[in-house]
Amino acid sequence: MSGNILKKGMIATILVAIVFISGFSAMSHGAVAPSSTGKGILYLGQPDDITNFNYFDVASNTNWKADVLAWSFESLFIQDFDGTTIPLLAQNYTLNTSNPNQPVVTVTIRQGVYFIYPINGTPAYELTAKDVVFSYFALRYGTLYAGTLMTIPFDDNNDGVVEYNEMLHHVKFINNWTVQFTMRQVYGNFFLMTMNVPIIPWKIWANHLKSDGVPGDNQSTVVNPNGSTAGIIDTSWNTDPLATMGTGSYYYAAGVPGSYRIEQLNTNYWGKNFITPAGYHIYPQNVTQLFFKI
Repeated sequence: MSGNILKKGMIATILVAIVFISGFSAMSHGAVAPSSTGKGILYLGQPDDITNFNYFDVASNTNWKADVLAWSFESLFIQDFDGTTIPLLAQNYTLNTSNPNQPVVTVTIRQGVYFIYPINGTPAYELTAKDVVFSYFALRYGTLYAGTLMTIPFDDNNDGVVEYNEMLHHVKFINNWTVQFTMRQVYGNFFLMTMNVPIIPWKIWANHLKSDGVPGDNQSTVVNPNGSTAGIIDTSWNTDPLATMGTGSYYYAAGVPGSYRIEQLNTNYWGKNFITPAGYHIYPQNVTQLFFKI
């Protein structure tokens, strides 16, 4: 599923070169969308609506939901077209291979990045290492990110599940701006896959956790001061747009079920002037709104 995030990053890069001026109305079913001159709006046809607002729920996952909601989320690193690893929510990293069989990646978190409220687009609070640690713990099981990108580097006992105690060993809060990842073995796709996990706000999701139900694992849902938690996100929390809160260049702004959904440009985005090594802007220069017509 992390490929969907990568796909959105690639599409976003394409969008920055588009000047899309349209005056047509995309109304149907008696729905009335927010008034607009059409300037800066990219209209996109959708064969089906989003199933709900929980992007991480395996049971309700569809391409159409990903196409709309993935714009809100970002990860520590992304890959450029040529495969270059680019720090995104990470400022930089160091790689320690003193034990070549268990590489250690220490990530410095980018400062000045804010989670954005959906609907109104105002900043919520600044991203810190606590959010990063929380995201890996809370998404480790029962979500779209619970596969090999978690088990290969972190599943010590090879049972196919990354338990709480295993995560404590492999993902560590160092300080407010530093997180350390220790792999149990060399994983060639660590930056492509594991470092592509969406970073979500612990302050929002702390009230929407459940126990993982794994026999022998810690069943607490408390979020510790360092962001670690034995809980996992409750995928049944899916009717509130707050579940889409992220740091991305667009945020979920509006919609009418069965008619349309809108992703609005995040004017408080941290990366307005960020350019990749290949020369691509990650902040759209001309498209202020993505209008998904169902």
